Amino acid sequence: MRMHMRGALLRRLVLGFWLLLLGIGPGVALAQQDPPQRSDEPALLRWANRDIAEFRRDWNGMSPAQRVDRAAASISALSDRERRNPVRAQMLTLQDTPAAVVMVGDRAILALFPGDAIDPDADLQAESRAITERLSAALAVDQQQRRPAIIARGVAISVAALALAAVLIWLLSRAGGLLEGWLQRRLLKHRQAGQMHWREYTIPVVMRVSLLLRWFCYLLAAVLALVTVLEAFPLTEPLGQRVLGFFGERLHVFGRAALEASPGLMTMLLILFITHGVAQAIGLFFNNVHAGRIQVPLAHPETALATKRLVSLLVWGVGIGLAYPYIPGAKSEAFKGISLFFGLMVSLGSAGVVSQLMSGLVVIYSRALGRGDRVTINGQEAVVQEIGGLATKLVNSYQQEITVPNSVLIGNAIINHSKRAALGPVFYSAQVTIGYDAPWRQVHQILLEAVAATDGFASTPPPFVLQRGLSDFYVEYEVFAALANPADGLARKPHLMSDFHANIQDAFNAANVQIMSPHFEAQPEQAIVVPREQWNGPSAAVTPGEMLKDITGQAARKPT
Repeated sequence: MRMHMRGALLRRLVLGFWLLLLGIGPGVALAQQDPPQRSDEPALLRWANRDIAEFRRDWNGMSPAQRVDRAAASISALSDRERRNPVRAQMLTLQDTPAAVVMVGDRAILALFPGDAIDPDADLQAESRAITERLSAALAVDQQQRRPAIIARGVAISVAALALAAVLIWLLSRAGGLLEGWLQRRLLKHRQAGQMHWREYTIPVVMRVSLLLRWFCYLLAAVLALVTVLEAFPLTEPLGQRVLGFFGERLHVFGRAALEASPGLMTMLLILFITHGVAQAIGLFFNNVHAGRIQVPLAHPETALATKRLVSLLVWGVGIGLAYPYIPGAKSEAFKGISLFFGLMVSLGSAGVVSQLMSGLVVIYSRALGRGDRVTINGQEAVVQEIGGLATKLVNSYQQEITVPNSVLIGNAIINHSKRAALGPVFYSAQVTIGYDAPWRQVHQILLEAVAATDGFASTPPPFVLQRGLSDFYVEYEVFAALANPADGLARKPHLMSDFHANIQDAFNAANVQIMSPHFEAQPEQAIVVPREQWNGPSAAVTPGEMLKDITGQAARKPT
């Protein structure tokens, strides 16, 4: 009996000693009269990568974090032999507060108070038993980690897992490369055959999706290999479980979000599918109007393509507006902020763009010019290459591309040489000024002979000459000639007019009538013309002075 009492007394003395070291003994408690206070910052005791206990109470002037440090130091101070001792919990009363002291053998490790649990009304004894089990498992794992057989087994499992992950990643990469190569060959084959249509867009999308899935499989293989390696060793097994739980939770959240968003996503796709069908039907209708197969009041072939774009834009705007509420995340604050940002950018920078677009609509719907028309705009004669919403592109005779903003077009006169080519004759004209000493009937005849000598002019309707003005020193003549083939004549106008001007010079020289706009004090004795024998230019042996002496009978004077 005495031996039993001495053993109990000895255990109480040892317990009191360890409680004093932990800072929770009665001697220290007498100096601390305040009861345990719940802290706003809980601290977690973790050992061997395992959660042991969580402290939420201040005790004896120590915060939860300090209590965790003290408990971790007590565990670290255990010898290998002491760590094999059983873990138990002993219920005590400190400062009239119930407490559970967790001990390894006869050594106190930590003390648990009612306020340390997440639930203040939790059973202290049940909580202490759970902590005892976790600490016992952590100490056992610490012992297992020191065994060479366990380490060798973990290394073998790790090598096998990493090798398997590497082989799996290689197979996925190889399969992805083969799939992309096959898709590329299919795309090239359809391009060479001219059969693009929807394949031109779907094949790149399929390639991107396959690349995304492949990288997801890479990540999954790497995560599984990492988890296997961590779980192969007892010490890092909880880390593997946390990594697996983290990615599993993310996949669960993603899958749940995708499942919740699927009805709205399907509704959005259905709306966009119907919108696409309506836009295609409208495009087919206006294409037929442009080709002349359908005639509708107020719908002109020249403006059909522009109207198609406008109506399609309106249809897509309505469709996107209807589908917008069903876009996943459309009601989130981030999505609203991005929408507001882009709306602000468009409103601030769209003033000039809207002005150009309105000018483009005026140009298109006024039907002042069309693609392929030869026009003169602001002194520039060129062929219309493209009429855009913001600018019109022209190509002149030098194959230079001229870009004219639509606002400039509506501010200048547009002379269209091709507009009425299919409705009647197209006339070209040339102007000459001849002195009053030349009979006007002879001038008319010479100009008409020049028209007849030019290949490209028609005899019907016949050419004619107008006297545009009677100036102080000369008469202004303008000859008009109709094109034999307006389409070809308009295309080769620069060459045709060059030949016409050359024939006018030849005709006047042959008739011995000089082409000049005289500003003189006296009439020359002889007509200043080019003789027929010199139409191809004077001989290199004849100087300009000698040729002038032959024509005028007077030697040229050197300038003083």
